[in-house]
Amino acid sequence: MVKPRVRRFIKEYVKNGGNATRAACAAGYGDGGEYSRLAGHRLITNDNVIREIEAAINQAGLSDQLLARRLKQIITRPKEGDGISLGGVNLVGKWKGYDAPKEKFEIPPMPRSPEEIDDILRRMRAITRGS
Repeated sequence: MVKPRVRRFIKEYVKNGGNATRAACAAGYGDGGEYSRLAGHRLITNDNVIREIEAAINQAGLSDQLLARRLKQIITRPKEGDGISLGGVNLVGKWKGYDAPKEKFEIPPMPRSPEEIDDILRRMRAITRGS
């Protein structure tokens, strides 16, 4: 069972686009200063609270289609205050698993000797002649 103040935090967290400090302050955890920031961090790292936030997002009917439509609206017809909306869309996307890890791209090392360079050039010429 989630306590009423934690429920308020969850509601405010979803409403405020994922700002844990503001949500903690609105739920009665401090006045928006350091205590609110620490309480927000503590709550947002709690597994039970995370599950409740996910449930609140799903219950709010934030479907993939709705997110895509809102994102398109922000991009095509921007207006003041859309930065906060974009943050909310981004947060919901993360909760839904759309924040795939980035693949690291590494440039292969350069050839070290003239023989390696000659070998690469030979292979490149053979490929271009073959096509």
